[in-house]
Amino acid sequence: MRRPPALPMLLAATALAVVGCAAPAGTSGIPARFVVTQAGGLGELTVRPAIRPVAAAGERSLRSALISNGYNRHDIRHLVLALYTYDGGTETQVGQLDLLADYLDFGATFSRLKGNTTYRVRGFAYKAAGTAAQDLISYQDATTYAEIVLTDNETAPNANVPVKLIDVAPLVVTTLAGTTNGAAVDQPGSAARFNFPRGVAVDTSNRVYVADYNNARIRQISPTGAVATLAGNGGFGADNAPAGGDATFNFPIGLATDDTYVYVAEYGNDLIRRVAIADGATSTYAGDGVETFADGPAASASFFDPHGVAVAPDGTLYVADTGNHRIRKITTGGVVSTIAGTGGTAHVDGPGASAEFNSPRGIAIGPDGAIFVADTSHHAIRRLVPDGGGWRVTTLAGGSQGSQDGVGGQAGFNFPEALAVGANGYVYVADTNNHQIRMVAPNGGVRTILGGNPGADSDGLGPDAGFDFPTGLAVGLDGVIYVGDMLNGKVRRVL
Repeated sequence: MRRPPALPMLLAATALAVVGCAAPAGTSGIPARFVVTQAGGLGELTVRPAIRPVAAAGERSLRSALISNGYNRHDIRHLVLALYTYDGGTETQVGQLDLLADYLDFGATFSRLKGNTTYRVRGFAYKAAGTAAQDLISYQDATTYAEIVLTDNETAPNANVPVKLIDVAPLVVTTLAGTTNGAAVDQPGSAARFNFPRGVAVDTSNRVYVADYNNARIRQISPTGAVATLAGNGGFGADNAPAGGDATFNFPIGLATDDTYVYVAEYGNDLIRRVAIADGATSTYAGDGVETFADGPAASASFFDPHGVAVAPDGTLYVADTGNHRIRKITTGGVVSTIAGTGGTAHVDGPGASAEFNSPRGIAIGPDGAIFVADTSHHAIRRLVPDGGGWRVTTLAGGSQGSQDGVGGQAGFNFPEALAVGANGYVYVADTNNHQIRMVAPNGGVRTILGGNPGADSDGLGPDAGFDFPTGLAVGLDGVIYVGDMLNGKVRRVL
Protein backbone atom coordinates (compact mmCIF):
# COMPACT_ATOMS: atom_id res chain seq x y z
CA MET A 1 0.00 0.00 0.00
CA ARG A 2 1.02 3.66 -0.28
CA ARG A 3 2.57 4.34 3.11
CA PRO A 4 3.71 7.75 4.29
CA PRO A 5 7.23 7.95 5.69
CA ALA A 6 7.88 9.10 9.23
CA LEU A 7 7.84 12.83 8.61
CA PRO A 8 5.75 14.51 11.31
CA MET A 9 5.20 18.21 10.78
CA LEU A 10 2.46 20.81 10.63
CA LEU A 11 1.90 22.29 7.31
CA ALA A 12 -1.29 25.51 5.19
CA ALA A 13 -3.20 27.92 3.35
CA THR A 14 -3.93 30.91 1.27
CA ALA A 15 -7.12 30.80 -0.78
CA LEU A 16 -8.81 27.46 -1.41
CA ALA A 17 -10.65 26.11 -4.39
CA VAL A 18 -12.22 22.70 -3.85
CA VAL A 19 -11.71 20.25 -6.68
CA GLY A 20 -13.28 17.14 -5.19
CA CYS A 21 -12.72 13.80 -3.59
CA ALA A 22 -12.81 10.30 -4.98
CA ALA A 23 -14.59 7.42 -3.29
CA PRO A 24 -12.53 4.44 -2.13
CA ALA A 25 -11.82 1.54 -4.40
CA GLY A 26 -9.99 -1.67 -3.70
CA THR A 27 -9.37 -0.96 -0.02
CA SER A 28 -9.08 -3.53 2.73
CA GLY A 29 -10.16 -3.22 6.34
CA ILE A 30 -12.64 -0.38 6.69
CA PRO A 31 -13.01 1.73 3.55
CA ALA A 32 -13.00 5.45 4.12
CA ARG A 33 -12.95 8.68 2.21
CA PHE A 34 -12.33 12.36 2.57
CA VAL A 35 -15.04 14.90 1.85
CA VAL A 36 -13.71 18.38 1.18
CA THR A 37 -15.91 21.36 1.94
CA GLN A 38 -15.43 25.10 1.97
CA ALA A 39 -17.35 27.54 4.17
CA GLY A 40 -16.79 31.18 4.97
CA GLY A 41 -13.33 31.19 3.46
CA LEU A 42 -12.21 28.33 5.69
CA GLY A 43 -11.27 25.13 3.90
CA GLU A 44 -12.26 22.14 5.97
CA LEU A 45 -11.04 18.62 5.32
CA THR A 46 -13.62 16.42 7.00
CA VAL A 47 -13.01 12.72 7.60
CA ARG A 48 -16.24 10.86 7.00
CA PRO A 49 -15.36 7.17 6.89
CA ALA A 50 -18.19 4.98 5.70
CA ILE A 51 -18.72 1.27 5.35
CA ARG A 52 -19.52 1.98 1.72
CA PRO A 53 -19.64 5.18 -0.31
CA VAL A 54 -23.00 6.76 0.50
CA ALA A 55 -24.57 10.19 0.60
CA ALA A 56 -23.26 12.59 3.20
CA ALA A 57 -26.37 12.23 5.36
CA GLY A 58 -25.72 8.50 5.73
CA GLU A 59 -22.01 8.62 6.31
CA ARG A 60 -20.67 7.59 9.67
CA SER A 61 -17.84 8.88 11.76
CA LEU A 62 -14.55 7.06 12.13
CA ARG A 63 -15.57 5.98 15.62
CA SER A 64 -18.90 4.49 14.62
CA ALA A 65 -17.35 2.80 11.58
CA LEU A 66 -14.81 1.11 13.81
CA ILE A 67 -17.34 -0.03 16.39
CA SER A 68 -19.71 -1.41 13.76
CA ASN A 69 -16.85 -3.54 12.45
CA GLY A 70 -15.96 -4.97 15.83
CA TYR A 71 -13.08 -2.64 16.68
CA ASN A 72 -12.76 -0.66 19.85
CA ARG A 73 -11.86 2.94 19.04
CA HIS A 74 -8.77 2.49 21.19
CA ASP A 75 -7.53 -0.14 18.72
CA ILE A 76 -6.29 2.74 16.61
CA ARG A 77 -2.91 3.96 17.73
CA HIS A 78 -2.12 6.19 14.76
CA LEU A 79 -4.20 8.09 12.25
CA VAL A 80 -1.83 9.52 9.68
CA LEU A 81 -2.77 12.22 7.19
CA ALA A 82 -0.13 12.52 4.50
CA LEU A 83 0.10 15.70 2.42
CA TYR A 84 1.43 15.60 -1.13
CA THR A 85 1.97 18.13 -3.88
CA TYR A 86 0.70 17.03 -7.28
CA ASP A 87 2.34 18.30 -10.43
CA GLY A 88 2.21 16.77 -13.88
CA GLY A 89 1.21 13.35 -12.66
CA THR A 90 3.82 13.22 -9.88
CA GLU A 91 3.03 13.17 -6.18
CA THR A 92 5.67 14.38 -3.72
CA GLN A 93 5.07 14.09 0.00
CA VAL A 94 5.70 17.37 1.81
CA GLY A 95 4.36 16.62 5.27
CA GLN A 96 2.11 14.58 7.48
CA LEU A 97 0.15 14.66 10.71
CA ASP A 98 0.21 11.67 13.05
CA LEU A 99 -2.78 11.79 15.39
CA LEU A 100 -3.09 9.39 18.29
CA ALA A 101 -6.43 7.73 18.89
CA ASP A 102 -8.19 10.24 21.11
CA TYR A 103 -7.14 13.14 18.95
CA LEU A 104 -9.66 11.88 16.39
CA ASP A 105 -12.17 14.10 18.18
CA PHE A 106 -10.29 17.30 17.45
CA GLY A 107 -9.05 19.46 14.63
CA ALA A 108 -5.60 19.27 13.10
CA THR A 109 -4.07 21.97 10.96
CA PHE A 110 -1.89 21.95 7.87
CA SER A 111 -0.22 25.35 7.65
CA ARG A 112 2.00 27.28 5.24
CA LEU A 113 0.70 25.78 2.04
CA LYS A 114 1.85 27.56 -1.10
CA GLY A 115 -0.40 29.33 -3.57
CA ASN A 116 -0.78 28.12 -7.16
CA THR A 117 -0.24 24.56 -5.98
CA THR A 118 -2.31 21.40 -6.12
CA TYR A 119 -2.28 19.32 -2.93
CA ARG A 120 -3.57 15.85 -2.18
CA VAL A 121 -4.29 14.42 1.26
CA ARG A 122 -4.32 10.68 1.90
CA GLY A 123 -5.29 8.95 5.13
CA PHE A 124 -3.95 5.86 6.87
CA ALA A 125 -4.81 4.32 10.24
CA TYR A 126 -2.89 1.65 12.12
CA LYS A 127 -2.85 -0.21 15.35
CA ALA A 128 0.91 0.25 15.20
CA ALA A 129 2.57 2.67 12.82
CA GLY A 130 4.46 0.97 10.04
CA THR A 131 2.87 -2.45 10.56
CA ALA A 132 1.03 -3.30 7.37
CA ALA A 133 -0.63 -6.40 8.80
CA GLN A 134 -2.44 -4.27 11.36
CA ASP A 135 -3.85 -1.61 9.07
CA LEU A 136 -7.45 -0.77 9.91
CA ILE A 137 -8.10 1.90 7.31
CA SER A 138 -6.00 2.63 4.28
CA TYR A 139 -5.99 4.26 0.88
CA GLN A 140 -4.49 1.77 -1.55
CA ASP A 141 -5.20 3.09 -5.01
CA ALA A 142 -4.49 6.24 -6.94
CA THR A 143 -8.02 7.64 -6.69
CA THR A 144 -8.52 7.73 -2.94
CA TYR A 145 -7.43 11.19 -1.93
CA ALA A 146 -8.77 14.64 -1.24
CA GLU A 147 -7.46 17.17 -3.73
CA ILE A 148 -7.16 20.90 -3.06
CA VAL A 149 -6.10 23.56 -5.52
CA LEU A 150 -4.73 26.74 -3.98
CA THR A 151 -4.91 29.97 -5.95
CA ASP A 152 -3.43 33.37 -5.26
CA ASN A 153 -6.36 35.58 -6.30
CA GLU A 154 -7.46 36.29 -2.71
CA THR A 155 -4.17 36.32 -0.89
CA ALA A 156 -4.82 39.43 1.17
CA PRO A 157 -8.07 38.43 2.94
CA ASN A 158 -7.25 34.72 3.04
CA ALA A 159 -3.57 34.65 3.91
CA ASN A 160 -2.71 31.89 6.39
CA VAL A 161 -6.28 30.57 6.57
CA PRO A 162 -5.87 27.10 8.09
CA VAL A 163 -7.08 23.88 6.59
CA LYS A 164 -8.62 21.81 9.36
CA LEU A 165 -9.32 18.12 9.76
CA ILE A 166 -12.53 17.67 11.73
CA ASP A 167 -14.11 14.45 12.96
CA VAL A 168 -17.80 14.56 12.07
CA ALA A 169 -18.80 12.94 15.37
CA PRO A 170 -17.32 14.93 18.26
CA LEU A 171 -17.87 13.83 21.83
CA VAL A 172 -21.47 14.22 22.94
CA VAL A 173 -22.51 14.74 26.57
CA THR A 174 -25.77 13.23 27.80
CA THR A 175 -27.35 12.80 31.24
CA LEU A 176 -27.35 9.17 32.35
CA ALA A 177 -29.24 9.76 35.60
CA GLY A 178 -30.34 12.52 37.97
CA THR A 179 -31.97 15.93 37.59
CA THR A 180 -31.27 18.07 40.65
CA ASN A 181 -29.70 17.51 44.04
CA GLY A 182 -32.07 16.17 46.69
CA ALA A 183 -33.04 13.22 48.85
CA ALA A 184 -32.15 9.83 47.40
CA VAL A 185 -34.67 8.51 44.87
CA ASP A 186 -34.14 5.18 43.11
CA GLN A 187 -35.79 5.54 39.72
CA PRO A 188 -34.74 5.41 36.07
CA GLY A 189 -32.85 8.26 34.48
CA SER A 190 -34.08 11.76 35.19
CA ALA A 191 -36.51 10.54 37.86
CA ALA A 192 -33.59 9.53 40.09
CA ARG A 193 -32.10 11.88 42.66
CA PHE A 194 -28.60 12.25 44.06
CA ASN A 195 -27.27 14.77 46.52
CA PHE A 196 -23.79 15.82 45.46
CA PRO A 197 -22.72 12.85 43.33
CA ARG A 198 -18.94 12.80 43.77
CA GLY A 199 -16.79 9.81 42.83
CA VAL A 200 -17.87 7.45 40.05
CA ALA A 201 -16.57 4.07 38.91
CA VAL A 202 -17.59 1.76 36.06
CA ASP A 203 -17.22 -2.01 35.81
CA THR A 204 -16.71 -4.18 32.74
CA SER A 205 -20.47 -4.62 32.36
CA ASN A 206 -20.89 -0.82 32.13
CA ARG A 207 -22.62 -0.58 35.49
CA VAL A 208 -21.77 2.74 37.08
CA TYR A 209 -21.27 3.25 40.81
CA VAL A 210 -21.75 6.62 42.49
CA ALA A 211 -20.58 8.02 45.80
CA ASP A 212 -23.75 9.88 46.78
CA TYR A 213 -21.97 12.19 49.18
CA ASN A 214 -24.74 14.00 51.05
CA ASN A 215 -27.13 11.04 50.95
CA ALA A 216 -24.46 8.79 52.54
CA ARG A 217 -25.14 6.01 50.07
CA ILE A 218 -23.42 4.04 47.34
CA ARG A 219 -25.66 3.99 44.28
CA GLN A 220 -25.59 1.80 41.20
CA ILE A 221 -26.74 2.78 37.69
CA SER A 222 -27.52 0.18 35.05
CA PRO A 223 -26.38 0.75 31.45
CA THR A 224 -29.93 1.92 30.67
CA GLY A 225 -29.92 4.49 33.47
CA ALA A 226 -31.92 2.68 36.18
CA VAL A 227 -30.69 3.78 39.62
CA ALA A 228 -30.65 1.60 42.74
CA THR A 229 -29.01 1.86 46.17
CA LEU A 230 -26.26 -0.71 46.57
CA ALA A 231 -25.39 0.13 50.19
CA GLY A 232 -26.23 2.70 52.84
CA ASN A 233 -29.52 3.48 54.57
CA GLY A 234 -29.03 7.23 54.48
CA GLY A 235 -27.87 7.52 58.06
CA PHE A 236 -24.45 8.96 58.84
CA GLY A 237 -22.10 6.59 60.65
CA ALA A 238 -19.55 3.83 60.17
CA ASP A 239 -21.77 0.77 60.62
CA ASN A 240 -20.91 -2.28 58.55
CA ALA A 241 -23.64 -4.70 57.59
CA PRO A 242 -24.16 -8.09 55.92
CA ALA A 243 -26.14 -8.51 52.75
CA GLY A 244 -29.39 -6.59 52.97
CA GLY A 245 -28.30 -4.88 56.19
CA ASP A 246 -28.32 -1.22 57.20
CA ALA A 247 -24.80 -0.01 56.57
CA THR A 248 -24.02 3.66 57.19
CA PHE A 249 -21.47 5.98 55.63
CA ASN A 250 -20.10 9.41 56.45
CA PHE A 251 -19.51 11.44 53.28
CA PRO A 252 -18.35 8.75 50.83
CA ILE A 253 -16.29 10.51 48.19
CA GLY A 254 -14.08 8.28 46.01
CA LEU A 255 -14.79 4.94 44.36
CA ALA A 256 -13.04 2.13 42.51
CA THR A 257 -14.25 -1.30 41.43
CA ASP A 258 -12.76 -4.65 40.45
CA ASP A 259 -16.12 -6.10 39.30
CA THR A 260 -16.54 -7.95 42.60
CA TYR A 261 -16.34 -5.10 45.10
CA VAL A 262 -16.69 -1.36 45.19
CA TYR A 263 -13.98 0.31 47.26
CA VAL A 264 -14.98 3.53 48.98
CA ALA A 265 -12.77 6.37 50.21
CA GLU A 266 -14.79 7.71 53.10
CA TYR A 267 -13.93 11.32 53.82
CA GLY A 268 -16.00 11.70 56.98
CA ASN A 269 -14.82 8.53 58.71
CA ASP A 270 -11.20 8.49 57.46
CA LEU A 271 -11.75 4.91 56.35
CA ILE A 272 -11.53 2.74 53.26
CA ARG A 273 -14.70 0.64 53.03
CA ARG A 274 -15.59 -2.27 50.74
CA VAL A 275 -19.03 -3.13 49.36
CA ALA A 276 -19.85 -6.44 47.68
CA ILE A 277 -21.53 -5.83 44.33
CA ALA A 278 -23.50 -9.07 44.52
CA ASP A 279 -25.43 -8.25 47.70
CA GLY A 280 -24.28 -4.92 49.18
CA ALA A 281 -22.51 -6.46 52.16
CA THR A 282 -20.27 -3.76 53.62
CA SER A 283 -17.03 -4.00 55.61
CA THR A 284 -14.10 -1.82 56.64
CA TYR A 285 -11.15 -2.58 54.36
CA ALA A 286 -8.55 -0.37 56.03
CA GLY A 287 -8.27 2.34 58.65
CA ASP A 288 -8.95 2.78 62.34
CA GLY A 289 -11.03 5.92 61.94
CA VAL A 290 -8.45 8.14 63.64
CA GLU A 291 -7.62 11.26 61.64
CA THR A 292 -3.84 10.96 61.58
CA PHE A 293 -1.08 9.11 59.74
CA ALA A 294 0.04 5.55 60.42
CA ASP A 295 1.20 2.71 58.18
CA GLY A 296 0.93 -0.95 59.20
CA PRO A 297 -1.77 -3.59 59.39
CA ALA A 298 -4.99 -2.42 57.76
CA ALA A 299 -6.98 -2.45 60.98
CA SER A 300 -4.58 -0.12 62.77
CA ALA A 301 -3.49 2.09 59.87
CA SER A 302 -4.71 5.68 59.81
CA PHE A 303 -5.82 8.02 57.03
CA PHE A 304 -6.68 11.71 56.98
CA ASP A 305 -9.53 12.77 54.67
CA PRO A 306 -8.88 10.17 51.93
CA HIS A 307 -10.46 11.19 48.63
CA GLY A 308 -9.41 8.87 45.81
CA VAL A 309 -8.95 5.12 45.38
CA ALA A 310 -7.77 3.00 42.46
CA VAL A 311 -7.52 -0.78 42.24
CA ALA A 312 -4.78 -2.52 40.24
CA PRO A 313 -5.28 -5.78 38.31
CA ASP A 314 -3.48 -7.70 41.09
CA GLY A 315 -5.94 -6.38 43.68
CA THR A 316 -3.61 -3.81 45.24
CA LEU A 317 -5.51 -0.69 46.24
CA TYR A 318 -3.94 2.76 45.99
CA VAL A 319 -5.25 5.71 48.00
CA ALA A 320 -4.91 9.46 47.56
CA ASP A 321 -4.60 10.30 51.26
CA THR A 322 -5.49 13.95 50.90
CA GLY A 323 -4.98 15.34 54.39
CA ASN A 324 -1.71 13.46 54.81
CA HIS A 325 -0.45 14.64 51.39
CA ARG A 326 0.63 11.10 50.58
CA ILE A 327 -0.08 8.22 48.21
CA ARG A 328 -0.75 5.01 50.12
CA LYS A 329 -0.93 1.34 49.13
CA ILE A 330 -3.07 -1.43 50.60
CA THR A 331 -2.02 -4.97 49.73
CA THR A 332 -4.46 -7.87 49.39
CA GLY A 333 -2.83 -9.21 52.55
CA GLY A 334 -4.05 -6.18 54.49
CA VAL A 335 -0.88 -4.11 54.91
CA VAL A 336 -0.86 -0.34 54.41
CA SER A 337 2.29 1.50 53.33
CA THR A 338 3.26 4.84 51.82
CA ILE A 339 4.66 4.80 48.29
CA ALA A 340 5.11 8.56 47.79
CA GLY A 341 4.98 11.73 49.83
CA THR A 342 6.64 12.96 52.99
CA GLY A 343 3.69 14.84 54.39
CA GLY A 344 5.21 18.12 53.22
CA THR A 345 3.26 20.24 50.75
CA ALA A 346 5.91 21.58 48.37
CA HIS A 347 5.86 20.60 44.69
CA VAL A 348 8.75 18.13 44.68
CA ASP A 349 9.39 15.43 42.07
CA GLY A 350 11.84 12.58 42.50
CA PRO A 351 11.94 9.34 44.47
CA GLY A 352 8.69 8.57 46.26
CA ALA A 353 10.32 8.83 49.65
CA SER A 354 11.25 12.49 49.05
CA ALA A 355 8.46 13.63 46.70
CA GLU A 356 5.79 15.99 47.99
CA PHE A 357 2.15 16.69 47.12
CA ASN A 358 -0.42 19.21 48.27
CA SER A 359 -3.85 17.72 48.95
CA PRO A 360 -3.85 15.01 46.26
CA ARG A 361 -7.42 13.96 45.56
CA GLY A 362 -7.75 11.93 42.35
CA ILE A 363 -5.87 8.74 41.54
CA ALA A 364 -5.96 6.31 38.61
CA ILE A 365 -3.86 3.49 37.18
CA GLY A 366 -2.74 3.36 33.55
CA PRO A 367 -2.62 0.26 31.35
CA ASP A 368 1.15 0.06 31.87
CA GLY A 369 0.85 0.18 35.66
CA ALA A 370 1.81 3.84 36.04
CA ILE A 371 -0.14 5.72 38.71
CA PHE A 372 -1.56 9.15 37.98
CA VAL A 373 -2.48 11.62 40.70
CA ALA A 374 -4.50 14.82 40.65
CA ASP A 375 -2.29 16.96 42.87
CA THR A 376 -5.19 19.27 43.53
CA SER A 377 -3.70 22.25 45.33
CA HIS A 378 -0.66 22.25 43.04
CA HIS A 379 -2.98 22.32 40.00
CA ALA A 380 -0.91 19.50 38.52
CA ILE A 381 -1.13 15.95 37.21
CA ARG A 382 1.64 13.80 38.64
CA ARG A 383 2.83 10.41 37.40
CA LEU A 384 4.36 7.62 39.49
CA VAL A 385 6.33 4.81 37.85
CA PRO A 386 8.18 1.88 39.44
CA ASP A 387 11.80 2.71 40.18
CA GLY A 388 13.86 -0.14 41.53
CA GLY A 389 12.10 -1.20 44.68
CA GLY A 390 10.14 2.03 44.98
CA TRP A 391 8.43 4.68 42.88
CA ARG A 392 9.57 7.81 41.06
CA VAL A 393 7.32 10.86 40.84
CA THR A 394 7.27 13.30 37.92
CA THR A 395 4.94 16.07 36.85
CA LEU A 396 3.10 15.12 33.67
CA ALA A 397 1.28 18.42 33.16
CA GLY A 398 0.30 21.61 34.93
CA GLY A 399 1.70 23.18 38.03
CA SER A 400 0.02 26.56 37.89
CA GLN A 401 -3.55 27.70 38.37
CA GLY A 402 -5.27 28.47 35.09
CA SER A 403 -7.27 26.99 32.23
CA GLN A 404 -4.86 27.17 29.31
CA ASP A 405 -4.07 24.16 27.17
CA GLY A 406 -0.48 23.35 26.31
CA VAL A 407 2.27 20.84 26.88
CA GLY A 408 3.58 19.97 30.33
CA GLY A 409 4.09 23.03 32.48
CA GLN A 410 2.54 25.30 29.84
CA ALA A 411 -0.91 23.97 30.77
CA GLY A 412 -2.92 25.20 33.72
CA PHE A 413 -5.53 23.52 35.91
CA ASN A 414 -7.83 24.85 38.60
CA PHE A 415 -8.06 22.42 41.54
CA PRO A 416 -8.44 19.19 39.54
CA GLU A 417 -10.12 16.53 41.68
CA ALA A 418 -10.56 13.33 39.70
CA LEU A 419 -8.76 11.25 37.08
CA ALA A 420 -9.42 8.32 34.79
CA VAL A 421 -7.14 6.64 32.25
CA GLY A 422 -8.27 5.30 28.90
CA ALA A 423 -7.10 2.04 27.38
CA ASN A 424 -4.57 3.93 25.25
CA GLY A 425 -2.93 5.65 28.21
CA TYR A 426 -4.55 9.06 27.84
CA VAL A 427 -5.48 10.66 31.16
CA TYR A 428 -8.85 12.35 31.55
CA VAL A 429 -9.07 15.03 34.24
CA ALA A 430 -12.07 16.51 36.02
CA ASP A 431 -10.76 20.07 36.25
CA THR A 432 -13.23 20.90 38.97
CA ASN A 433 -13.02 24.65 39.44
CA ASN A 434 -12.79 25.23 35.69
CA HIS A 435 -15.94 23.10 35.27
CA GLN A 436 -14.26 21.23 32.41
CA ILE A 437 -12.97 17.82 31.39
CA ARG A 438 -9.41 17.92 30.11
CA MET A 439 -7.34 15.27 28.36
CA VAL A 440 -3.62 14.72 28.85
CA ALA A 441 -1.59 12.84 26.24
CA PRO A 442 1.32 10.60 27.24
CA ASN A 443 3.71 13.41 26.26
CA GLY A 444 1.97 15.83 28.64
CA GLY A 445 -0.04 17.65 25.98
CA VAL A 446 -3.29 18.99 27.48
CA ARG A 447 -6.53 19.66 25.59
CA THR A 448 -9.89 20.79 26.91
CA ILE A 449 -12.38 18.31 25.48
CA LEU A 450 -15.64 19.02 27.35
CA GLY A 451 -17.26 21.91 29.10
CA GLY A 452 -17.21 24.98 26.91
CA ASN A 453 -20.13 26.30 28.96
CA PRO A 454 -18.63 26.30 32.47
CA GLY A 455 -20.90 26.34 35.49
CA ALA A 456 -23.97 25.54 33.40
CA ASP A 457 -26.19 22.46 33.22
CA SER A 458 -26.33 21.50 29.57
CA ASP A 459 -25.96 18.41 27.45
CA GLY A 460 -24.79 18.49 23.85
CA LEU A 461 -21.59 18.50 21.85
CA GLY A 462 -18.44 18.68 23.94
CA PRO A 463 -17.71 22.37 23.32
CA ASP A 464 -21.33 23.27 24.19
CA ALA A 465 -21.78 21.09 27.28
CA GLY A 466 -21.87 22.58 30.76
CA PHE A 467 -20.76 21.08 34.09
CA ASP A 468 -20.93 22.57 37.58
CA PHE A 469 -18.01 21.37 39.70
CA PRO A 470 -17.34 17.93 38.18
CA THR A 471 -15.70 15.84 40.89
CA GLY A 472 -15.92 12.25 39.64
CA LEU A 473 -14.59 10.60 36.50
CA ALA A 474 -14.45 7.10 35.05
CA VAL A 475 -13.78 5.60 31.61
CA GLY A 476 -15.28 2.30 30.49
CA LEU A 477 -13.50 -0.31 28.40
CA ASP A 478 -15.46 0.98 25.41
CA GLY A 479 -14.07 4.48 25.86
CA VAL A 480 -17.30 5.96 27.23
CA ILE A 481 -16.63 8.64 29.86
CA TYR A 482 -18.75 9.07 33.02
CA VAL A 483 -18.74 12.26 35.07
CA GLY A 484 -20.00 12.96 38.57
CA ASP A 485 -21.44 16.45 38.02
CA MET A 486 -21.67 17.45 41.65
CA LEU A 487 -23.61 20.71 41.82
CA ASN A 488 -25.92 19.71 38.99
CA GLY A 489 -26.85 16.52 40.84
CA LYS A 490 -26.28 14.38 37.77
CA VAL A 491 -24.16 11.59 36.39
CA ARG A 492 -23.25 12.46 32.83
CA ARG A 493 -22.27 10.05 30.06
CA VAL A 494 -20.00 11.06 27.19
CA LEU A 495 -20.19 9.09 23.95
